[in-house]
Amino acid sequence: MNDFTRIILRQKHETFASDQVNVPVNVPVNVPVNVPVNERQQKILEIIPTTPYITSQELANLLNVSLKTIKRDLTKLKNIKLIQRVGSDKTGYWKVISNLYAKR
Repeated sequence: MNDFTRIILRQKHETFASDQVNVPVNVPVNVPVNVPVNERQQKILEIIPTTPYITSQELANLLNVSLKTIKRDLTKLKNIKLIQRVGSDKTGYWKVISNLYAKR
């Protein structure tokens, strides 16, 4: 019988930036593209223009969700540049920058 063992040793291949194909140049990290908002976030976008001094707790009560949920929603809306906080957390107000999801 011809019993034998074959061992193949391969070199570890290092990946270099020049090896990558179809990688866009100068693409900012974490830039949302066409990020949809959910119904609750849309309601926030509708409430803010009429009540810019509304607090997070008031939004939570109005929309019947936890304060943590509202803070998460506000953070998302700020990160995707739909709202901004003008002034301090205590005495400032909310401003809708762009409402791409406005009902028409």
